[in-house]
Amino acid sequence: MKWPLLKLPPGLLRTDGIPGLSGFRTRYPIALDLFEGEIQALQLQKTVKGLGVKAIFRCEAEEAAESSGAGGPACWKRIRKSGFSGRSAVAHVPAQDISVFPIRFQIEGRETLEGAIVRESRRHLPFQIEEAVLDYPCVTPCTNGSEAAESYKAIVIAVHREKIKEYLAEMEKTGFIVEALEYGVCSLIRLHSYLHTIESEPVILCHIGRKNSIITVANRESILGQRTISFGFDAISDRIASNFGLSGNLRGIVSLLKKYGLAFDQETKTDRKKEGENSGVYRAFYQVITPRVDEMIHEVHKLVSYVRAEGQNPAFKAIYFYGYGALINGLEAYVEKRMNIPVKSSDPFSGINPGKEAAVDEIPQGAPVALMMGLALRKVPWV
Repeated sequence: MKWPLLKLPPGLLRTDGIPGLSGFRTRYPIALDLFEGEIQALQLQKTVKGLGVKAIFRCEAEEAAESSGAGGPACWKRIRKSGFSGRSAVAHVPAQDISVFPIRFQIEGRETLEGAIVRESRRHLPFQIEEAVLDYPCVTPCTNGSEAAESYKAIVIAVHREKIKEYLAEMEKTGFIVEALEYGVCSLIRLHSYLHTIESEPVILCHIGRKNSIITVANRESILGQRTISFGFDAISDRIASNFGLSGNLRGIVSLLKKYGLAFDQETKTDRKKEGENSGVYRAFYQVITPRVDEMIHEVHKLVSYVRAEGQNPAFKAIYFYGYGALINGLEAYVEKRMNIPVKSSDPFSGINPGKEAAVDEIPQGAPVALMMGLALRKVPWV
């Protein structure tokens, strides 16, 4: 029985669908995401101006369930009528059902690389190995002189087999043909590779989702560290809603975050005098938000410490924020001050044309689509 979903030569990072590394096809599958409280679909296409959005769709999962029952078939009909082409689709595995862990191992006797990964992974899984679906997006030889010649390290991603069956059953209700399931970290790296150049200096990629966030350290050759944390935009918006009486007003919360956010940290005395009474609002938002943001920064510190403890001690080129991080005014400066690493927010539409037909403007500003963009960039050879 083959356990991993993918086989890789040592030292190579998976590059399927990463522009510049594996090329493009003229058609792209439909990217689907049914989790984290939202239903999203996105499809790309080639245009005379470069890569563009062909169609995009989003609705709240609760809205879909209320309109047509738990399966939301009316929602699927709306997706199919929203300008998408074909039925081939790729979809994300929900972050909360994924186990991610690093391993070090040696190949014993006539053991294969795959067999060694399965053997070592057994010790880290929260369920039986026979019930697992494993993937290893990156395997690298250990370069430390004290390591044995046949020593390797890898990042392993595991999902319970029954969960995969549940996802596929749910996807069948959409009427699309799901050709592949993928993990968010792969979509994030693929999008970043399309928008920027990943070099030998490692970068830290942070995607802030609704309920969970992905933090990844990667360079041109491998993933050096990765973790998914139970921190997301909802943790911030819920605090704002309870402190400022904005329950149920997501658009209002987003608008205030974009105006105030963490900007109090960068305000000068002149700015505060100029703002007058509004200066107190800046301070209030700052005090409400910072405890949650500091939790995320702590997790970034832990991952950076892990990468350095591996003996590489690299100089990090930058931290890139994706997803809901772009909605928080002053986040880049706040994190940069505390991490002492350059911080940037990356807009997926800076390298991909929104397209008039896709009605991107109709997507609420509270629904960033970075991971969907990365997923939609994935090549499916038979599309």
